[in-house]
Amino acid sequence: MPAGLRRTAHLPAAREGAACLGVLIVLTLVTFLPHLRHGGFYSDDWSIGADAHFEKPTYFGAVRKTFHVTGGRPVLAVLFPLPHVLFPQSATAQIAIGLALGIVTCLCFFVLLRMLGLRAVSATIVASLALVFPWADSVRLWPTASITTVAVAFCFLGVSAALAAFARSGRRSILLHAASVILYAASILAYQTAGLAELLLVVVYLAHAPLRSALRRWALDVVVIVAALGWSANATRHVRHVASPHQMLSDVPAFVHQGVVLFADALLAFPGADAHPVLEAAALVIVVLGLAAALVRARAERAERQWLVVTAASVVLLVVADVILLGSFLHPLDHGIDNRANLLATYAYAPLVYACVMVLASLIRHPRASAIGVACACVIGAGWVLRVRSDERRWERSAALQKTTLAAIARELPVLPRHSSIVAVSFPGQTAPEVPVFEETWDLSGALELKRNDRSLEAFPVFSDGTLSCRPRSLVAVAPGSFGRQEIPYGSLYFVSSDDHARIRTRGECRRALVEFPRGPRQS
Repeated sequence: MPAGLRRTAHLPAAREGAACLGVLIVLTLVTFLPHLRHGGFYSDDWSIGADAHFEKPTYFGAVRKTFHVTGGRPVLAVLFPLPHVLFPQSATAQIAIGLALGIVTCLCFFVLLRMLGLRAVSATIVASLALVFPWADSVRLWPTASITTVAVAFCFLGVSAALAAFARSGRRSILLHAASVILYAASILAYQTAGLAELLLVVVYLAHAPLRSALRRWALDVVVIVAALGWSANATRHVRHVASPHQMLSDVPAFVHQGVVLFADALLAFPGADAHPVLEAAALVIVVLGLAAALVRARAERAERQWLVVTAASVVLLVVADVILLGSFLHPLDHGIDNRANLLATYAYAPLVYACVMVLASLIRHPRASAIGVACACVIGAGWVLRVRSDERRWERSAALQKTTLAAIARELPVLPRHSSIVAVSFPGQTAPEVPVFEETWDLSGALELKRNDRSLEAFPVFSDGTLSCRPRSLVAVAPGSFGRQEIPYGSLYFVSSDDHARIRTRGECRRALVEFPRGPRQS
């Protein structure tokens, strides 16, 4: 890029960072304080908490156990047990840690946006939108998922360090470049979601450094990032699904369709608006026509050019954020714990929505068009907050039902011999799609182990979508998803519901229990 078109990136003023931090803290309290008070543990929280409690030595034993599950994400294996060691069985403290990580990540996003040239007000609003993005709210509401935000924070810090390095020389520049590369690798080894985006940073470098310096730095990035991605993929395939090229390609139509629908819903903002396809289509048409009009006159309007560039950059980030998830069984419009798929895409949708709103506002030809755009963005943000609060109520109901379930089991089975196995029926598994109460072997087992202080216990929640078969020496339970097929021997086996229980010693007792303990629906 010609020297006259390059810009030097500078860190934002301390007062700007402090103002943004204040906004993020207030917004967090307004949006998430009820969940901080009434939320709980969900899914993996229980199993990781049990590992942290029972494994020896306490922390390092839990890290070793978690590493076998996380595979190519060793940074998460180190971080996941830490809140459980520091605040054992305290959901409030661990939710607070997750919210703090969300604030820090969005503050890092603000710093990067300022270094890339966005004004302080716009950068603050975009960072705030990212904080309350409803289609990835599991990373705020679910303690385990909230830890994954460090991957995005490391990425943002790495880019900021690289840009700062280009603005300096000598030893300080070298140290900043080294720190940047380390942060990129740490991001990938925490959660691979930003890996492909990091490979495209040469475009950013070229806008801030001479061609030779930018390409030399990018070459170093490529070596480190490709090595980290390759190692992570190889380590991951031994413990979890890694998609084949065919699976990835077959997933493209679903991602494109859902991504477009999500963008329309994000513009409509308020709960319930996404139930009207006509409104979604209208929102998309208005945006497309507005962008087309802005493109026609972009040479004359500098402000419009800026937002068109932000729009294009956001779309590119959105594409690379989704590409790495193709074939993973996660999709943009997934609900509950599965909307963690939008961990990185959050930071594409937020600036994309804001930029489109600012482009449309600029077409009004009003002296205060920019202020009108900012006001509209704030209204959209208010709608997102209401969506998050609606989701929170489902998660909080789940936490309440967990207490009810554990209390019922304690009432029916006040004493459990060591190595007992429980088949739990008639209890709710979800309060909404993918908002779990107890629906997996690891969450109910982990909760029972912690409440009874007995690592030898096992629990199997079974619903109407699963099957139970009485074999000569054991019960065979089969259910969708990760539950799979479980073979549970008689003798130490108990059936339990909200108002009854039975010990199963023989095949005959098993058959009677299948009649006396009907299975209920997964979702209540």
